[in-house]
Amino acid sequence: MNKRWFIILSGLIFLLITLSFGCEKKKNVMKINNLKSMISFNNCLLMSAKEGYLFGESKDNVHWSGSDLLATQQALIYRTNNKGATWVTYDLGEGYMSNSLSTNGRIYASKICIEKGRILDSSIVYKLNEKAKNWEVCFATSKYIRDMLYIDEHYQLITANDGHDRFKLFESYNKGINWSEISSPFSIYAPIFNDKHVWYLTTEKVDDYHNILVKYDTYFKRNLIAEKLPAGFSGDIIGEYNKELYIAGSQNTSIDIYKRSLDGGYVLLFHKEAKERIFPKAFHVFGNEILLLYGKRQNMYVENCLVKSLDGGQTWKEEYLLNSQYADPIGFYNDSSQNRLTSWIYSGFGNIQVIN
Repeated sequence: MNKRWFIILSGLIFLLITLSFGCEKKKNVMKINNLKSMISFNNCLLMSAKEGYLFGESKDNVHWSGSDLLATQQALIYRTNNKGATWVTYDLGEGYMSNSLSTNGRIYASKICIEKGRILDSSIVYKLNEKAKNWEVCFATSKYIRDMLYIDEHYQLITANDGHDRFKLFESYNKGINWSEISSPFSIYAPIFNDKHVWYLTTEKVDDYHNILVKYDTYFKRNLIAEKLPAGFSGDIIGEYNKELYIAGSQNTSIDIYKRSLDGGYVLLFHKEAKERIFPKAFHVFGNEILLLYGKRQNMYVENCLVKSLDGGQTWKEEYLLNSQYADPIGFYNDSSQNRLTSWIYSGFGNIQVIN
């Protein structure tokens, strides 16, 4: 009799554990129901713990034109105000979303234009109408905008193709009618803007590693800093918190994170060796929390991993990903009410994994 009860109790305990894991998994996943195929998200802006905007494009609208098969990309914006329980979709027409930005509480999104399946060197910048919860054209320009660094009614700062397959800084004072190129011999990478300064990575020569860090002053129109990164290190993504820089980068089969202090010194916070090619995909810093999503090339696909530090880079732990082959960064937001970082990771088939 005792043996029978032991078996029954063991079965109940196992069932409860299984259900608890299932509930936890479901709790940390939200779904956009109208997604039918893989969507490439470029950015996510979360204004609070509830309000969120996803920027992406749909590639499942396929039609025939003569003898050519064209896949039409529709630029879409998804909005939720209930932590992903329901979503509203805005269709901005043919094109694909390239960037989004919040400036002084206003939200902007840029779209690269497409005509008959061909990508054009032109963009449209939209501004969110807060009252109508709709998107209005802010300005159109004959520039292929990659990054929007600052946008308002009087000044616009972007990175765009200079016509020679190099991405440079451009500024305008009349909503893109006229642009002035900010001089830089080579392409710039991973720019971030803060208080009239632009930090970005560049190279010493054509097709070289991104081993030069530059700080440009948009007011005085000059470089304040142009320095080499630590020897053997190539940067890919810049993060900033409290005026201190964090740079993630890779060298074929290794990946590193360095912290740059205010006095210009560099400290290695993270190092990872792999047998295959490895590279950072997303990087975010909030207080002592540092989050890195990186990919490992595995033959025909990429295996993604997410590592996180809660103590400023002293210790690291790997987070569980629902579908590591589909994992793509959507975005991050700082939950000020709980003083923590929350991340949204796309995990395929319309699913979004929420990691606190």
